[in-house]
Order: sequence, then C-alpha cells, then structure tokens
Amino acid sequence: MEINSKLVLIKVKSSGNTDKPELDVELKFNETISNEDKQLAEEVISYIFNLDFDLSPFYEDMKNDKIMLTVTQMLFGLKNPTTLTIFEFEENT
Repeated sequence: MEINSKLVLIKVKSSGNTDKPELDVELKFNETISNEDKQLAEEVISYIFNLDFDLSPFYEDMKNDKIMLTVTQMLFGLKNPTTLTIFEFEENT
C-alpha cells in the first residue's frame, strides 16, 4: 500500500476469537515514518476491515428469526471487507 507517497507492507493477522476479536497489524516501511503516516495507515486498515461498523443491532434484529439466527451464529463477527475506489485511493496518497 502507498501511504503519503511511501510504500508500506501491511501484515494483518487475526489473534482473537469471536468473543474477543483482535487483529495484529504489522507495518513495514523502507524509510522513516511519521506518526501521521502511522495514523493514516491505521485509518486505511480500519476502513478496509470495517472495524468501526457495529454489528450488535443486526444481531439483535436477527435473534428472533430462526433461519437467520443459525446463519449469523455460523458467521458471527464476519464483516465484508471494503476496497478503496480509485477516487478514495488518490485521496489517501
């Protein structure tokens, strides 16, 4: 990924579980990075993985639907990843 015209290798690994989800994120830059660069990388990762999207209201609505309850239990915590469009990509570089 490119952050502020600097190439960044981003390694994301799940280290939690469905009760306590966690991601380990490792950033590797070829040059010195600023706190602003780190913050921007964090924002992009959060956007891609929809980390700010709260699924609680959805689960609450689905708990009374027998079919959807089964499906949501199998896929608990799964969020649809987002990809940047060319316009968003240009704004973030």
